Amino acid sequence: MIYERVKDLSRLGEVVAGDPKERRLVSKIEDILTGVDERKVYPIEVLHYESKTFIEGEKEIEAVAFPYSPPIDFSGRISRNVKECKNSGALIELKNLYEVNKYYLEAVSSGCQFVVFTLDDKLRKFVVKSSPLLNLSSSTPPPIPAFYVRRTDSAYIKESLSVKNFPTVRRSTGYVLEAIRNSRGEEKIYVTSHHDHWLAGEHDNLASIAMMEEIKSEKYEIHLISFTAEESGSPNFSSFSWSYGSRRFVEEIKEVENAVLNINLDNVVPSSLVVKASPGVVGLSRKFFAEAKGEVEIYSDGYSFFKKGVPTITVEGVNENYHSDFDLVTQEEEEGFLNVVATLRRMLDEKIEVSVNEISQDLLEATHSLPLALRSRSVNLLNNSILKQLGTRLFKLYGGVMGSSDTYAIVRPFPHFFAINLLRSNPKVYIEGSPAEEIVQSNFYEQYISSKVEEYIKIYNYIIDQILKDFL
Repeated sequence: MIYERVKDLSRLGEVVAGDPKERRLVSKIEDILTGVDERKVYPIEVLHYESKTFIEGEKEIEAVAFPYSPPIDFSGRISRNVKECKNSGALIELKNLYEVNKYYLEAVSSGCQFVVFTLDDKLRKFVVKSSPLLNLSSSTPPPIPAFYVRRTDSAYIKESLSVKNFPTVRRSTGYVLEAIRNSRGEEKIYVTSHHDHWLAGEHDNLASIAMMEEIKSEKYEIHLISFTAEESGSPNFSSFSWSYGSRRFVEEIKEVENAVLNINLDNVVPSSLVVKASPGVVGLSRKFFAEAKGEVEIYSDGYSFFKKGVPTITVEGVNENYHSDFDLVTQEEEEGFLNVVATLRRMLDEKIEVSVNEISQDLLEATHSLPLALRSRSVNLLNNSILKQLGTRLFKLYGGVMGSSDTYAIVRPFPHFFAINLLRSNPKVYIEGSPAEEIVQSNFYEQYISSKVEEYIKIYNYIIDQILKDFL
């Protein structure tokens, strides 16, 4: 059932945001979602990227251009040291695909003309970005192209290389599909996934789409959403390049603030299931998934709901074929997918209660690193008799942070003050925002940090005022 659906959806091949094939894929998903009371399709503007790429070393090498690599026509030297690639190219062997942008920004600062990445013998794809990372507003387009080749093919890259890239970047239309299952109750739960996918893309994320028809509830009105532009497609090259479709949906298409819960399905691998839950639903998640972690997943559509004050549970997996041409679902995984569905249905047939105590405790732990005046106000807020009513409005105090030496961004309460601590072990730290902020190590560190602390106290006093204003 789920396996057959995945293979049927997969026949269209790779479908990125704004691809001419995307509307056909959405129609196929509509055909799958038969047991629903209402369907809506929302067109949104996205940025579509495609390219023709040619790389030749000792032989012609199959390569993938990372979005949004600019054009290039280069013949010359290539180095295996990113610090020695000025006016030439760099070949970089990755240990993890998420290292791409750390090395990409280093290559840009070193004056490289282009970068070739490799990890293993699969073709892979990833978005390269300009600094500052985690920028929700317009960013500068990537200044140099980046490519990926198989590791065995990288052996044919010696001291020189010929590289050509002919990209097409255009505004296009992506589609968000919403299917609604009514119930006796009026409370809403959003079950979300995304249909845009790179290369094979069966675990990430066609399997999640194939599971949605089986997700039902007697207690809650279920909104099944399939997003465009999760992998790429954010207009204006924003360096927060993922989850654009869901951000548009919660900001401009649908008011979701009163939803009870978001369950996000993304890159589900039944044999290595990973469940991440935001504060408020960690205990709930562990009741049904023993391996559930208390962690907000920033790299998925659930984060868009979290930023709107909706508790979120992301169901995913450890996928060794992530973003590759080997990301294929097997028949043997059918039972595992059905077990995930059965577990979610049991969860959705129970009364779901958000634990305000979980949210309070998470925030209280973070107050220890705050300046005294802000700490006192925050503690008073969390001990206040209206705490239960404030509930998930307190998610406004969270945000994404990433050190320039780190592989992943993380979500923390009071992220600006967490960033200051992170700066002790990183040359730069990026703080999510519109625009994002980049703080750097300085010869005048104490004075610089002192001024930042004063600035950040004002920011959080304003946020707390807004939380209380919205409530009162």
